[in-house]
Amino acid sequence: MLKHKKITPFLFLLIFLISMPNVGYTQNQANRKSRKVNLIEISATVVNEQGETIRNAEVIIGEGATTLYTNNLGEFQAKMKPGDKFIVETRGYEPKILDATENLNGAKIILSRAPLFSGEKDRIILPGNVITHKRHNVGAVSMVTANELESYPTMGVGNALQGKLMGLISNMNTGGGVGTLTHSLNIRGLHRGGGDDFITIIDGVERSLNVITAEELESIEVLKDATSKILYGPRAANGVLLVTTKKGDKHKRIRRVSGEYGVGVASDFPQFLNSHDYARLFNEARANDGLAPIYSDQDITGYKNSTGPNDFRYPNINYSDYFLNKRNNYRKTALELSGGNEGVQYSLVGGYLGMSGLEKIGDTPQRNRFNARGNLNVRINDFISASMGIAAIFDVNNMNSLSASEIIQAISSHRPNEYPIFIPESIVAPDSIGYPNLGASNNVTDNLYGSLKYGGYQKGQTIDGQLNFGLSYDFNKLLKGLTGATHITFDNRFSGTETLTTSTATYSQRWVKNAAGEDSVIMIMRKKADKNDNIVLSSSNNYRTTSLIGLLTYDTYINENNKLKADLIYNYYLNESTGLSQDTKFMNSVLKVNYVNSDLYVADLSIGGMGSNKFRGNNKYALSYALGLGWIMSEENFMKSIKGIDYLKIKASVGLLPYDAQTQHDLYHTQWNNNGSARLNNSLNPSRTNIQRIGNPDLEWEKSSEINIGMEFLGMNKKLWVEANYFNEYRYNIIQQVSSTHADMYGTFYSFENWGEVLNQGIEAELSYADRINDFFYQTGFNVIYVKNKQKKIDQVNYPDEYLNRTGKPSDAMYGYVSRGLFGKDVDLSNAPRQNFGPYQAGDIAYEDLNGDHVVDELDMRMVGNSFPRVHLGINLNLNYKGFCLYVLGTGQFGYNNWKNSSYYWFSGENKYSIEALNRYHSTHNPGGDFPRLTTSNSSNNYRNSTFWMEKADLFRVKNVEVSYLVENKNNTDVLYKTLKLFVRGTNLGCITSVKNRDPEAVNAGLDSYPLLKTITAGVTLSF
Repeated sequence: MLKHKKITPFLFLLIFLISMPNVGYTQNQANRKSRKVNLIEISATVVNEQGETIRNAEVIIGEGATTLYTNNLGEFQAKMKPGDKFIVETRGYEPKILDATENLNGAKIILSRAPLFSGEKDRIILPGNVITHKRHNVGAVSMVTANELESYPTMGVGNALQGKLMGLISNMNTGGGVGTLTHSLNIRGLHRGGGDDFITIIDGVERSLNVITAEELESIEVLKDATSKILYGPRAANGVLLVTTKKGDKHKRIRRVSGEYGVGVASDFPQFLNSHDYARLFNEARANDGLAPIYSDQDITGYKNSTGPNDFRYPNINYSDYFLNKRNNYRKTALELSGGNEGVQYSLVGGYLGMSGLEKIGDTPQRNRFNARGNLNVRINDFISASMGIAAIFDVNNMNSLSASEIIQAISSHRPNEYPIFIPESIVAPDSIGYPNLGASNNVTDNLYGSLKYGGYQKGQTIDGQLNFGLSYDFNKLLKGLTGATHITFDNRFSGTETLTTSTATYSQRWVKNAAGEDSVIMIMRKKADKNDNIVLSSSNNYRTTSLIGLLTYDTYINENNKLKADLIYNYYLNESTGLSQDTKFMNSVLKVNYVNSDLYVADLSIGGMGSNKFRGNNKYALSYALGLGWIMSEENFMKSIKGIDYLKIKASVGLLPYDAQTQHDLYHTQWNNNGSARLNNSLNPSRTNIQRIGNPDLEWEKSSEINIGMEFLGMNKKLWVEANYFNEYRYNIIQQVSSTHADMYGTFYSFENWGEVLNQGIEAELSYADRINDFFYQTGFNVIYVKNKQKKIDQVNYPDEYLNRTGKPSDAMYGYVSRGLFGKDVDLSNAPRQNFGPYQAGDIAYEDLNGDHVVDELDMRMVGNSFPRVHLGINLNLNYKGFCLYVLGTGQFGYNNWKNSSYYWFSGENKYSIEALNRYHSTHNPGGDFPRLTTSNSSNNYRNSTFWMEKADLFRVKNVEVSYLVENKNNTDVLYKTLKLFVRGTNLGCITSVKNRDPEAVNAGLDSYPLLKTITAGVTLSF
């Protein structure tokens, strides 16, 4: 059992905090039973200052237990306990908190107008805990709230983001195994031609997104332009995903528990040939190579009549069916307690997530994760407030002796006739250990059944502890509008794997003729049995993060028409990976000034200085800047008379951001390493020291020059929202080791230098339309991004043929040969240019001679496609009628290609054949075949990237669906719950694509990792 004592204080404190509100809640329940409460009925109308009724205003009752909406006449009716507080709010007005009294019956509740997007719900949190509002923000920031993510059942919340946020690009990966399905996320495309990852900030500090649950979150923001990214520092140029956890709201109490259970159904298992077809086609491959067949007619007949996996001489194994279940299970529970008043706000969230593996044999792998997070904000006095956040994550991954990737790779590579699972005791007598004797082959010494059933186990554990502490200061008595804050963070993470390795004896067969001419078998031991109890800690890693943030804010009106807000931010970050890598350390100081004139014109200027331990001398430090301008056109007099426009803002920003996240440490040093010894005589063997890398003391920061131009629109009586942005990012001074400027005599002994340049640009847009017609609410919308980059300067010599030059082409360009078809079927072999890739014949791929020199070689490669989608799309639909709800999310990716270059398509040597081998070309057996001829060689002519192996990978996927029914207990105080939600959810429910047999977004699913899963779950959520 792995232990980590440093996490213990976090767990005790969380248990203590969680218990406090429950005690009060239990007492309240007891008091409720001891007395009967008389409810009062309130019927009121919500109007503005001019007496105009306000439709669809939100009325929040019982600290969030019940939510109502005003009708077309601005009216609502509700029953409440005397003295209960309720909130009335809607976009464009200041919220109002009222006490329930009989005097309100028939009253008019007047809401004061507030500028659109300037309320509490429109706050944008930027790095350094800087607070702004959407109205006066000139940058590009998109946001999604937590309740929009809870409908997606997953072990990692990052998987739920695809299609949800404008500018956030997500590509699905299959992951290694249980609960490891992940998405490759980036913001606005490929910035630098490699190393395009953004950073994730959770409550002010860099943390992993995939160890947090949706229930813990308040919101997720994507920071995309220079004015928002500059506040974090040297690691932010690729974009920032900023996550805020729940802190609790004033006068909104939440007591919620939920449970969810479901199954993941494996889809698109790779299909492979059975033993009979494999033996038949393998003989054909040998014949194509001029070799004698391996399998006799007797063998082929034996495989055709095989009894299955345990047929001793003629086994026929469908490995997927034998070793994998078609479904696994998913389970989740969550508890949320939050609330507060003017002086204290709190939030406590705990949860469990579990998922099983697909393996049939041995103990089924299980992954179990426990999350607990508490946040507490306390106003100590008029001058100072304190905040504290604590989180603990305990993740246990129980596996077989093989990882899921190793199991799937074995399933996709072991031939159907590789070995029988068991060796009969009549052939090999049992050993004294008690393990059965298992089959093997000359090529494969490990029996997959033995590895899973008797091979031992792996138990991985990860423990995360997170602590945030902050103080906020109100300096208004010194200077009106002056506030300050300090925040410190300590994170600690431990991960380790406990391993037990055992094994069974395995035997291969060799069939010979005996003296009587009869078939006889010789059994050859390939592996000895080993039964032991030697448990070892095969890996152990510790990670620590320390962060310090200081903030000084001055927010004031210079006069009636001019508003000024200035923020001075200091950020220090230290990440330590004990024994793994050098510490990552940086500091960043930024002065941000936001000026608003007449609520029409906005100017935002940020100037920063940052430092990094990856450079030396004066180059340790770099300056950054960002300037943004905004024009709220809808406030102009000439716009106010135009119907249908509620809000319109034009915005633009420019900036220069230094970047060091992809820079290695110590590139400014020449590095040496000890490498063996040099023998001088029989007794003298001094150690040998070699140069590993030449240092460059003049190395400078990589830079990102950025432009963003956009617009925001709200219209049609606040029903239609539209935002669009054009972005242009020029990345230069990219640090590379450049070989094209050095002669071959240098080898690799040259330093890194500032060299690469990439231009990345595109357009993003989102649209949402929502309305309520009495009890029916509907919303639909989409977000889309088109993005493409161009490499302006790369490490390459200039070729005379333009198609060979990669400068000016995108960094995701796919290079290959142009296929003419197959020799003998599509191309006359006798008149074709010579191909310098090894032997070829009829049935092999013919290529274009692009430079006309009558030889096809590496000088005939060109760009033939691109691997990163040009267009990413998310479409959503929400319907709600009297508690019945339907949510649908679709995602699409368009304008990209995949290589068909995995073992599923490329057959060589004695490798396993997929069903695609049935479509091979053979002049007699299959003259209409579309695949190259089969061969037992490595077929270097055929198995290289070319248009023959390229496919269009466009797709549209039904990503997420939820059907739910919400029951609200508005008046019955004898019923325990306030709301009851029943739901059914599904993910990855269908895909429209031209790709056959494989998923274009995860082409290797089922070959080197788990197949994709369609997850169907059902559950219930109760609020008390």
